[in-house]
Amino acid sequence: PPSSNIMHNKFVVVDGRYVWTGSTNVTDNDFVRNNNNALLLESAEMATAYTGEFDELFVGQRFGGAKTRVASSNTTTINGTNVEYYFGPHDQLMSRVLAKLDTAQRSVRFMIFTFSRDDLKTKLVSLKTGGVPVYGLFDNFQGGNQFSQDEALAAAGIPVWLDGNNNGNNGGILHHKVLIIDGDTDSDP
Repeated sequence: PPSSNIMHNKFVVVDGRYVWTGSTNVTDNDFVRNNNNALLLESAEMATAYTGEFDELFVGQRFGGAKTRVASSNTTTINGTNVEYYFGPHDQLMSRVLAKLDTAQRSVRFMIFTFSRDDLKTKLVSLKTGGVPVYGLFDNFQGGNQFSQDEALAAAGIPVWLDGNNNGNNGGILHHKVLIIDGDTDSDP
């Protein structure tokens, strides 16, 4: 409905077996010009949860706080790897991200289109101060706005870069929403 908040999901469920998800909007621009990511996961359990989320929105027409929890465990195993998945707002997404960051031992890397959260900035600065290297990429346009945390992170000694995607007439954007914890190690946060 026009009065609701934006629905920002990007996922497709195929045959109750596959889930395609990530930062990519289904537009020519996002597929051809913008820096994005997508995952194709084979998991009937995850497909069931994502179908439940779809049904909440499409069939039940419940959005935001009116939604109910659709997944009982939020975890599954895919090819021997433990995978967690969550749906906002009920699964308190930022608190989950901050808790995962508490497990960082070797490095944190991020590529984030819009980064305005003070609590995330504070956690990253704390990790860097504690000896965990932190590196970040910001979208050039979003990083230049008054709410972006790029300047605060740089002032704290965290190497951050503005995206240099010049793809197309007006350039593309860094549209990722990615945080990598201990990605270059055997750690399993």
